[in-house]
Amino acid sequence: MVRSVVDMEAAMHTNRWTASNLLSALRLIMAFPIGYLVYLKTFPVTVSVLVIIACFTDYLDGYIARRFNQVSEFGKVIDPIADKVCISVSTIALFANGTMPLWLIAMILGRDAVILVCGIFVQRRYGITMMSNMAGKITVTVLALVMLLMTVGFDSYRDIQLGVAASALILSFVLYAIAFARTITKSSSNLPPSSV
Repeated sequence: MVRSVVDMEAAMHTNRWTASNLLSALRLIMAFPIGYLVYLKTFPVTVSVLVIIACFTDYLDGYIARRFNQVSEFGKVIDPIADKVCISVSTIALFANGTMPLWLIAMILGRDAVILVCGIFVQRRYGITMMSNMAGKITVTVLALVMLLMTVGFDSYRDIQLGVAASALILSFVLYAIAFARTITKSSSNLPPSSV
């Protein structure tokens, strides 16, 4: 009986396609139809519904993973990747139809590229997979909202929208940099002394 429980728990942690990871995968797949509709700018209601669903899954997958003990290394990877693909695809679509300014696009893609490279470095150097934090989740939601407003043509407060998006990007990047530095410092202190 004890062994069966242990086996079940082990299976739970090794099973990649848990409910939470399936939600992340769904969000990843949704990125492309959302990006296409964002580019067209002719189906505002459909885009709005899809964006709301995607944002909802972004919070729901993490809740399910924690609530039902489904946190996994695969989930730590696919969740932020789904976020970045959704935002990047929509960003490129808005640039292609001339809606989003180039400087904001550079901020979005540059931030995600740096976070991705740093995450790969930490994983390969220290074997640690850095998880998405709440600041990152909020930033994704803010960007999704700003992009949605741009897509449906609500640009009466365009400068404010761009300012809010830029502020969220900068704040989340700073918080991520702090988390990255702390992870490096803590992990480096646990490494064995060099033989050189």
